[in-house]
Amino acid sequence: MTTPPVFPLRLETNRLRLFTAETKHVEAILTYLTENKIFFQPWMSTVTPTYYTQAEQQRWIEHDYQLYRTKAKLKLYVATQQAPNEIIGDIVFSNIIFGGFQSCFLGYKQAEKHNGNGYMKEGIETAVNYMFNAWKLHRIEANIVPRNLKSIRLIKGLGFEEEGLSIKYLQLNGVWEDHIHFVKRNTALE
Repeated sequence: MTTPPVFPLRLETNRLRLFTAETKHVEAILTYLTENKIFFQPWMSTVTPTYYTQAEQQRWIEHDYQLYRTKAKLKLYVATQQAPNEIIGDIVFSNIIFGGFQSCFLGYKQAEKHNGNGYMKEGIETAVNYMFNAWKLHRIEANIVPRNLKSIRLIKGLGFEEEGLSIKYLQLNGVWEDHIHFVKRNTALE
């Protein structure tokens, strides 16, 4: 394995800032999650009530940092350049595997009030390019519930290709849900 990645990580576009979380971000993360609790609920695994506390979010920051140090996970929070202290989304690369596989899973969320601005498309595109160029991943996989049409349009617009349907793939709100499996390949490595 290569040396641990740079921390804190910052990626920027003309409109966005993508960054790894530190303790100073706990309050902003908690605000983002609580304001969007109902909006995110259909697409998330069940969480405990303590998930919406500063202590639990601090634990998640520490957990994510440990996985980032070993290059097993990268979680980026998204803010605009105009309002850098307000978190509007998050992008997660998880289950990162190197060697002959060089692949990971992509997950993402965006605050409801920021839908329709193209922020998530811009953020994911920036983050995927970073993972392909800096971490040299070959495949990034996204799994989306078939009824999440906005997310399917987004991921297809980013050049992800559909590979098939995974039956009862992931449990969301206590129900095992089918997911459509999408993949984007780093063709520069082929």
